[in-house]
Amino acid sequence: MKSNHLIRRILILAAWILVGCGLTTLLVAANRKSGGHACREVRIHIKGDGEQFFIDKNDIMLLLKDAAHGALVSRPLEQIDLSRLEHSLEQGVWIRDAELYMDSRDVLHVQVTEREPVARVFTRSGASFYIDSAGKQMPLLEKESARVLVITNFTDAKKYKASDSALAAGVKSIAAALSAKPFWKEQIAQVDILPNGTFEALPLVGSHVIRLGTAENIDAKLARLFLFYRQVLAKTGFDKYDVVDVQYEGQVVGVQKGTATSVVDSVQLAHNIEDLLARSRQQMINDSIAQLPVAAPADTIKTAVAVTPDTTHRSNPTPLKANRSNPVRNQPAPVKPKPAPKAVMRRPR
Repeated sequence: MKSNHLIRRILILAAWILVGCGLTTLLVAANRKSGGHACREVRIHIKGDGEQFFIDKNDIMLLLKDAAHGALVSRPLEQIDLSRLEHSLEQGVWIRDAELYMDSRDVLHVQVTEREPVARVFTRSGASFYIDSAGKQMPLLEKESARVLVITNFTDAKKYKASDSALAAGVKSIAAALSAKPFWKEQIAQVDILPNGTFEALPLVGSHVIRLGTAENIDAKLARLFLFYRQVLAKTGFDKYDVVDVQYEGQVVGVQKGTATSVVDSVQLAHNIEDLLARSRQQMINDSIAQLPVAAPADTIKTAVAVTPDTTHRSNPTPLKANRSNPVRNQPAPVKPKPAPKAVMRRPR
């Protein structure tokens, strides 16, 4: 009995000796590596969300040398602080994320994910910068020019007020929403900020202006606009309307090109739509507003067509066109226009 107990104690002691030897071997190997090894090579890999890259390997290498106060190749491994280098790279305005690691052959691997610009913003004074989907501002690059959405008439304020912060948030939301869908990324060329803080978009195909209003519920507005494109403009042509207004919930308002001389207040037009819809959904309204229900994923869309020229329409739009009057407040009081054909949005089968 005593012999069995002695054998058990000897085995336990032997196991602990083996564990201790293993730990000692690992510590010696680690000390040998950090003490006698140096960085042999730096390999840089850049990732991006788009097809165009705005930073290159030379840019990354310069940032690394600046953060490490010298070259990394041939530097002893114990003198390379990977965590600090990662943090330094991520401070770069064009870098969203950085990961660094050393492999068993003493090669430093640098993986960088760059920020992708979604819009180029012009301020009222003419200054310009890029923003990404998170609203991060990035300076222009001398060697590259991003083919992205243009946004004009942004504030020049260095320190934002509450209204400026709300405007910046709206710009971020609209730019992100338009860049997220391939159709809108190709179709919308420019977004203008009006003096009252609302937004108008200028399409690449078609001579109409798209009134977005504020950035609130921008995804729902774009969904209604796409439905109008598919069910109305695809049949009538993209140049039939001066204005397509989607800023009012659950409806699309189309203003036809100069078929009458009167002007209709678009806000009053929206109220008229709600009143007249309750009376008749199928007949021509005597004040030239035609309205029909349309099935949509989120709500019922009503389409109104006003046969009036729009004084805010701009031909051949260019960036930095500022100080325009408010298209709603400066319109005359509504008068009765002549009847016009209906724009019909049928329920898809």
